Amino acid sequence: MIINFRMKYYILTALIAFIISSCRNPDSTAENKRKDQPSSQTKGKFYSVDKASFILSLPEEFAPKVIDSINSSPIHNEYCLLATKYKLSVIETKGNWSKVKVVAPDWLTKTYIGWIHTKSLTEYHEQVYKPSEPKSINSNKPLIKTQFDESDILKVKISNAIKDVNRGDDISSVDLTSLKGINTALSIFKIYAQLVSDGNASSDKEILILAKQLKNKCIASQLKNFPKIRRAYYKLTKDQLWELDIDVTISGKSNSILIFTGGYFAANANIKQTQEALHGMLDSLRFKQTQYRWYKGQEEYTYYIIKSNSDSVLID
Repeated sequence: MIINFRMKYYILTALIAFIISSCRNPDSTAENKRKDQPSSQTKGKFYSVDKASFILSLPEEFAPKVIDSINSSPIHNEYCLLATKYKLSVIETKGNWSKVKVVAPDWLTKTYIGWIHTKSLTEYHEQVYKPSEPKSINSNKPLIKTQFDESDILKVKISNAIKDVNRGDDISSVDLTSLKGINTALSIFKIYAQLVSDGNASSDKEILILAKQLKNKCIASQLKNFPKIRRAYYKLTKDQLWELDIDVTISGKSNSILIFTGGYFAANANIKQTQEALHGMLDSLRFKQTQYRWYKGQEEYTYYIIKSNSDSVLID
């Protein structure tokens, strides 16, 4: 069967567009290239806020709040909220707005950076602990821990991830009706896996226990959700290729086999090009096999074995 060149062109174009959208990072944002320029009036001075205030991402009244990446989890966002006791430096001013950075507590310095109303700033005064405050028996320091190291931050992140899975709010809350949603689901699993890896590299016994708990919960979640994600990808692929007279079906244990049927696949070159274009995404979704037929009921067909990881293996 001779494949019309124009038909081949349209199919390849559709496939390429589909793959590009599959691989696009849903979380990418435009890079802010503006350099911070502190004013002469604020340089070298420190401030606090007169009341608790959220940090904004832009010097605008309704700008998005800055996400607290330390206390947020893959599903639930916490936002950078300045307390009146925080020590701030001003790194830029614009109109009635000031871009601030938390100086103390020092564990917030890398994340608590953004914009607030300049009128909210007040001169910072070092806090002196009063005798009436609770203190430990052998120290003048308060009982409450005010300094956090990397281990403390990792504990919070792993604990939050465990809470997400326990609530059933991990992948089950992601909309899988779009490629963006599918990529988001994979990104969440990847975040969990990275947390497990970071936890296993720690010498802290508590972190090691938390990492093991998260790993077990993540494996259970992947075993439950990867088949659902593959089925969602099949539906999207089927809808995309239907108008090009290519039928897509799914079969196999845990939705692991994807089957393409259409006259376009009478040519081996077209089969090869399609498989090469889709391989990366199919491997990421843990498909095990693809089959290509140029008509339904064809007994002899071309198939590819995909050596992907099992659903129980964490994403590296």
